Amino acid sequence: MKNNKTVTIVARFQFKGTCKVVYVVRSSDGVGTYETSLDAGHATGCTCKSRKPCYHMTQLEANERQHTANILATPEAVDLFSLSQEELTARRIAGTKKQALLNREYQARTVAQQQADRENAVLQPKAFSVLKSA
Repeated sequence: MKNNKTVTIVARFQFKGTCKVVYVVRSSDGVGTYETSLDAGHATGCTCKSRKPCYHMTQLEANERQHTANILATPEAVDLFSLSQEELTARRIAGTKKQALLNREYQARTVAQQQADRENAVLQPKAFSVLKSA
């Protein structure tokens, strides 16, 4: 009788601009981890010692199909399919401008926080000696 194992996902990484995904999964002993890579929803490799395709690969393919289905079911995704190329370009430009504004706000907050930290810092005298050490 075959022992049915279940994959425990630790993390999911997706490379920007590609269909490549890497899952970090917990090994069956509960201590180590393996990396399973997928490209366009199909498992391409796993770092476990098992014969391929391993149960990590088959279960993560199904998990990735469900993940994609969940994303495509959102109203935002359906809305994007109905937009023209000009509207998509306009949204991308607006998103880029918004991100630039958020970056500037973050930098301003960071600079202000650094200045406040410097003003609030207590000057600590440094110990020194006039004698030269041998």
